[in-house]
Amino acid sequence: MVFGAGNHANRACLHFLLLLLFSVNVAFSGTLVTSIPGFDGDLPFRLYTGYITVDTAELFYYFIESEGNPREDPLLLWYSGGPGCSAFNGLIYENGPLAFNITSYAGGLPQTYYYPYSWTKSSSILYVDAPVGTGFSYATSLDAYPVTDSTTAKQVYQFIRKWLVEHPQYLLNQFFVGADSYSGISGPIVVKKIIDDNDAGVKPQLNLKGYILGCPRTDATINENSKIIYVHRMGLVSDELYEAAKESCNGNYVDVPASEAQCYEDLRLLQITFSYALSYAWANDIDVRKALNIREGTVFDWKRCNESLSYSSDVSSVLEYHRNLSTKGLQVLIYNGDHDLTIPNIGTQEWIKWLNLSTVEYGWRPWFVDGQIAGYTAVYSSSEGYRLTYASVKGAGHSPQEYKRRECFDMFDRYIGVGDTDDVQLFYYFVESERSPVEDPLVLWLTGGPGCSGFSALAYEIGPFGFDYENYNGTLPSILLNPYSWTKVANIIFIDAPVGAGFSYAQTSSGYYTTDTKSAAQTYTFLRKWLLRHPNFLGNQLYIGGDSYSGLIVPLLLQNILKGLEAGLRPKMELQGYLLGNPVTDSYTDVNFRIPYVHRVNLISDELYEDAKLYCNEDYVNVNINNTLCVTALQGIKECLLQINLCQILEPQCAFSSGKPKELEWDLRAQEARTMNFLLSQPELPELRCRGFTYVLSYKWLNDDRVRDALYVREGTVETWKRCPKNFSTYTADVTSSVAYQKNLTETGLRALIYSGDHDISVPYIATLAWIKALGVAVFDEWRPWFVDGQIAGYQVKFMNDHYRLTYVTGAGHTAPEYKHKETLAMVDRFFARYPI
Repeated sequence: MVFGAGNHANRACLHFLLLLLFSVNVAFSGTLVTSIPGFDGDLPFRLYTGYITVDTAELFYYFIESEGNPREDPLLLWYSGGPGCSAFNGLIYENGPLAFNITSYAGGLPQTYYYPYSWTKSSSILYVDAPVGTGFSYATSLDAYPVTDSTTAKQVYQFIRKWLVEHPQYLLNQFFVGADSYSGISGPIVVKKIIDDNDAGVKPQLNLKGYILGCPRTDATINENSKIIYVHRMGLVSDELYEAAKESCNGNYVDVPASEAQCYEDLRLLQITFSYALSYAWANDIDVRKALNIREGTVFDWKRCNESLSYSSDVSSVLEYHRNLSTKGLQVLIYNGDHDLTIPNIGTQEWIKWLNLSTVEYGWRPWFVDGQIAGYTAVYSSSEGYRLTYASVKGAGHSPQEYKRRECFDMFDRYIGVGDTDDVQLFYYFVESERSPVEDPLVLWLTGGPGCSGFSALAYEIGPFGFDYENYNGTLPSILLNPYSWTKVANIIFIDAPVGAGFSYAQTSSGYYTTDTKSAAQTYTFLRKWLLRHPNFLGNQLYIGGDSYSGLIVPLLLQNILKGLEAGLRPKMELQGYLLGNPVTDSYTDVNFRIPYVHRVNLISDELYEDAKLYCNEDYVNVNINNTLCVTALQGIKECLLQINLCQILEPQCAFSSGKPKELEWDLRAQEARTMNFLLSQPELPELRCRGFTYVLSYKWLNDDRVRDALYVREGTVETWKRCPKNFSTYTADVTSSVAYQKNLTETGLRALIYSGDHDISVPYIATLAWIKALGVAVFDEWRPWFVDGQIAGYQVKFMNDHYRLTYVTGAGHTAPEYKHKETLAMVDRFFARYPI
């Protein structure tokens, strides 16, 4: 039968009657799709399809659960531009886990394959065909098909609310609205509607975190005018033509009056079209439609972008929406392909600048994937906590994911935490509590140095395994379980911080330069991101821990956390207290008490000590070189200590050079570097008779490609892993004392455990006790021994005021748990349990 013009209306009415009949008998719920025609085998991810009723519209969706952790990972609502382009476009061409096998297509049903760089690796994505008339979405009433920007936003908003009512298990997940191209108009309207209804108490409340817009149409005038500037910058038009258009059109290329003939002539631009034939062949296949649970007779001819959509543009600009949203504390990602003429990146940058946000300190800079520049980025913020990350994608066109899927995958994965394509990439090891991950505390552990890897604490101090030194045979070191790991009683994050430590790296050379203050800020950002990605630990009691040089960083980090809590920043952390072992705290006190300490433990004579005390006036740091008597006394003390192990005075000081050393080496990293260089240069390792020798096994293990692959270390980011690097020239110590920070902490209600190995010269326990007493907190429990298995494990004293509790204990050497595994586990277990130590 041939339909003429007169019969077209009859066909439409018949179609409408079929829709009414069908809609009476259908169940409006998502269906699990386990396999689809054109894909070999079962789908390796969970795909659901279904419809949500919005008035008389039936909006079709594809929902893909996160391939990571659906319970914890964010939920992203995604719809495409056009207007009228199906969200399937995003799923198959941009950010989903499927792709067409274009290279081997020889006709027939197109084949699909699993795409590894899907955004569903780190989020659940809900793709909706919106507005009605798009993709497989349809209406049961003819008057529902004419739509506008405003009705599109309304439909999308009602869709997500209804979908979440039907899927309440996702109500607590962080929620993002994502859109690209023309949907840059309706996207901000949807976001504002969510915020307005959340504020009005409309149920259910949506856990909105932010929004993501790719190559977004935002303002008609800015978008169109920027095209002329862009094609000139890209060398697509000559300087002469550009200057002629600029002059004849007076810099305005939109709504040019018909009288401006010369301007019209100068504005003939290149039009680019693309072929998406495989998606048409696939989505219109009968078997594919059955697999996707498409309602028969609802959409006769699927189109990637429905050009016949009855659509009216009633919003020419959403700049005011963006300005309003910039006061709402959202995290926003805006990105462009830098080879897109449809929505030029310079236009997007122009309207972002119009928002009048503050530029974050590092400004415009490249971002990297696999060591290569993937684009450029800038971060903007407002005083209300709004944070906008702008990223260009190098070499990409409109819908950048379609051109640079790997790069955009990395961009999204970095953003989804706190909203920044970070230059600094901090590596971590996370070990769940072996007792009760849900109930036991969460500890963020910082190692000292500065620059020592968190793996040192994991393998040598408080983690669940170490190396089998005794049976090492020259191959890959073997692992032994540590029965006294602190992970018996706590979840622990071991972080490689600052940047440059362990496997942490920066994507630019400038990114490696950091300070005490900056390192603390970066670690705070890391912790926020980590908790956002692991919200199941948000309810756990949180402690910050560290040893040695981290005694300077941890108090700064605590200050950042407390300020964030006061400002209401998300996520809310259940901060309870902190732990510090042999902490570097004050550059004067820590060093000055070394002389009294070595006298206490009989490493120098009474006469030598009294001379130093008298002639140096008890100041062994600020020594006048012309004070001969003081210099002579200190030289005598140095002679007594040259062959003493500064970390543990009872253990041997091992060296490979012959003869007696001439100078004291207080930088323990330099000592280790010489030892490791010698050991690693040997064809066979000598007997590992000293504690410092055993560190070589960590070098052997973590520089093995098999181990790096198992730990998911990014290839090419760190050439050689070092436990504690000797040269850390990119680090500047800008904090000489954390005593003032410690003083502030005494008014916060936190609990503190400070412990020292009492055989450590580098940070003597009497120095630590001196600054603790200087805090002015009253003694609650006098100096007394503490016990493990009926034996004295050390001594303790408790300090307490109305806002603060501090327990001080002694035992072992520097990094006390390395020497006393059993005793320190008992100590920390009692501390976490709030039992007397």
